[in-house]
Amino acid sequence: MCDPERAVEVPRALASAGFALAIDDFGTGYSSLAYLKRFPVQKLKIDISFVRAMLNDRSNYSIVSTIVAMGKSLQLKILAEGVE
Repeated sequence: MCDPERAVEVPRALASAGFALAIDDFGTGYSSLAYLKRFPVQKLKIDISFVRAMLNDRSNYSIVSTIVAMGKSLQLKILAEGVE
């Protein structure tokens, strides 16, 4: 990400070539809401740390529910890591 413009160009070129892009571990580290606007993303992968604890922790449940609702409203596919 040292060259932000190039970092936007490459995913757009890949999407134009037919590749589908996903934001992995969404909600942690460098996965930012800004990426949803700048990159041609088709899928969000919710980090397993939220998914694993969502049934026992109301905060994690709220985070997962919010990511799912936001993804649906943006017409993105949602993948919850660790759900087999």
